[in-house]
Amino acid sequence: MILYINTSQRERVEFAIIKDREVFLLQRNTGLKQSEQALFLLDSFLKKNKIKLSNIKRIVINRGPGSFTAVRLGIVLANTLALALKISIVGIYNQELRSKADYLKLSGLQFAKDFIKPYYDRQPDITKSKKEARIKKS
Repeated sequence: MILYINTSQRERVEFAIIKDREVFLLQRNTGLKQSEQALFLLDSFLKKNKIKLSNIKRIVINRGPGSFTAVRLGIVLANTLALALKISIVGIYNQELRSKADYLKLSGLQFAKDFIKPYYDRQPDITKSKKEARIKKS
């Protein structure tokens, strides 16, 4: 059983379970509360489909590009689950999965027990804090 995680869009989460030839899918708009709702939505999604975390054997994560914080959220979630469950993981670059066949193709990927790193299409726009700027001026 494979868990697919996509949080690359800032206000949306997508989870899919690929089990044999079946696909269970959750796509939800979260507004600006993606980081607050992701775990709750995943837990609800698994319970609704009567799936235990221990039944998941592999994870596929959309590693970007996308919103810096959104991509980071998904990467942390996927890596943490893979480490805790001692299962394989693979990262894919942002691609739209539109049909059941697209999701089923995920089972043919090469999985490893490595950590997945995010992919950003540009450098993060992180600036110095105002406090740091004031200290330098002194």
